[in-house]
Amino acid sequence: MAISNDIKGNDTGNSRNGKSNKNVRGDFSELVLDIPRNRKDYFEPKIIPKHKRTFSGFDDKIISMYTSGMTTRQIQNQLIY
Repeated sequence: MAISNDIKGNDTGNSRNGKSNKNVRGDFSELVLDIPRNRKDYFEPKIIPKHKRTFSGFDDKIISMYTSGMTTRQIQNQLIY
């Protein structure tokens, strides 16, 4: 599976689709995210699901991971991948 801007996606019908903005309200402020377009629907967001506009409890989740013994690098890798 190729990333939407990856050259490997050429001629698959799912390459270079661009991105759109999504406004998400969190516990403390509003955040503008760049969401990649995905015509083939391979991508399913895990942290903020599709069509969801509010995001709460993120800080609590990070603190919980940290207090359970995860390093900041492990937490970062968990959020990225």
